[in-house]
Amino acid sequence: MKKRGQVAVEYIMIVAISLFIILPGIYFFRNFAFESNDRVLQSRVADISGQLLSLGKEMYYYGPPSKSVKILEMPDQVNRMYVLTSADNTEYYLVFEILTTSGPESVLFEADYPIEPLETAAACDVACQGICDCFPERYYSRGPKNFAVEASSSCDTADLCVLIGEVSPELG
Repeated sequence: MKKRGQVAVEYIMIVAISLFIILPGIYFFRNFAFESNDRVLQSRVADISGQLLSLGKEMYYYGPPSKSVKILEMPDQVNRMYVLTSADNTEYYLVFEILTTSGPESVLFEADYPIEPLETAAACDVACQGICDCFPERYYSRGPKNFAVEASSSCDTADLCVLIGEVSPELG
């Protein structure tokens, strides 16, 4: 009888030690996977904005009616996309609001030239300091997008600007 009690205690000790080693390992691996996913998402958004802003700079210096179309793959975790302009129209940012594991996060990318959306969303519920022009949801929804980037002289904020718009064909 005493021997069975000793075996049970040893068995419980082995299980406890195993759980003591395995559970923290699972926790750290889970956190690493989530942080890694967030870094990949931020990198993809930075790549998308870099391509759009680089192409925009090129079109800005060529001047109107320069236009180019770039196919970009939008990730699933983009919650909102908008252009932020300072109140005095001297600073322009392309902003992506992404959903990370710690909640929504806004990532800003500065443009050296005036930028505006080709069309704006009907409702733009972004609380921002300055002027915000939200892109329609189809611009940043998941999947491949054909972004048109064109120089224009019909702008709201400057004499010459770059318009960014999504021109994918409608399906259905």
